[in-house]
Order: sequence, then structure tokens, then C-alpha cells
Amino acid sequence: LLAGQGCNRWVMPYELSRDTLKEIQAARPVNMETEVVAYGRMPLAFSARCFTARAHELQKDNCQEICIQDPDGMDAYTKEDQAFL
Repeated sequence: LLAGQGCNRWVMPYELSRDTLKEIQAARPVNMETEVVAYGRMPLAFSARCFTARAHELQKDNCQEICIQDPDGMDAYTKEDQAFL
């Protein structure tokens, strides 16, 4: 379906199983590339702004990968300093 629209690469969602990947790979066009993340934690978010860097008062372009210190994410608080969720 996507190859017909001009797609030449897809990234496997983290939620898919190995068996599902095998099925998709068997059916995909030969010229379609597949990207699979094989190591590391699942990203918390994709954003033009890094709120973890901001919380540590670092610029996102020089964050020193501070998120590694909070591998499960950071707790969020309301403006009234109440725990969020």
C-alpha cells in the first residue's frame, strides 16, 4: 500500500511482535527498506523541544543526553506543585 504511494522505507513500531515483523517482511516489496530498533529503551517522545533538558536547565542542542539519568521519565507536576496523574 505505502510503496504504491512512493514510500521506500518504514520503521517498525515498537509494539509489533517478531512474528508480525516476519509477516510484513515476507509481503513487502524488495526495494522497501525496513528499520528496526534493536537496542535501547523506547523513546518517551519525539519533539522539537526536550522537556527533560529544559527541566535540567540545558539547551536541547547541548543536552548531554541528560535523559539517560531519568530512563523511566520524570514525574510531572501541576502549576500548584501537585503530582500529575
